[in-house]
Amino acid sequence: MSVGSMRSKLELQSYSASSDGGGSSTLTWSKVATVYGSIQPSRANESLFGDQLREVLTHVIVVRHRNNVTTKNRLVQTFIRNGTEITRTFNVKGVLNPDNKFKYLHLGCEEGVPT
Repeated sequence: MSVGSMRSKLELQSYSASSDGGGSSTLTWSKVATVYGSIQPSRANESLFGDQLREVLTHVIVVRHRNNVTTKNRLVQTFIRNGTEITRTFNVKGVLNPDNKFKYLHLGCEEGVPT
């Protein structure tokens, strides 16, 4: 993997739950770091959720190695296309350290699933 192919700017986020005083909790996402990565689509799937059809896209995102990336993180990509700001959210479902070299991480992610 060449560094030149890792040109997508991504925001690594983690969540924290805080009590709202009414007995439940509020989920808040906060920025951990800005990373650059390569987004490679791997699969598309449709499923029935409730009474609605939802589309789930699966990707492998390759980033430089970081110690603090887990399945409790998500990646957010924001860019402008034709004058419109587009935001994509990728939920991390798996973290792979290829060959245990601590050089890159291969993140199995899902897009299109509510967090």
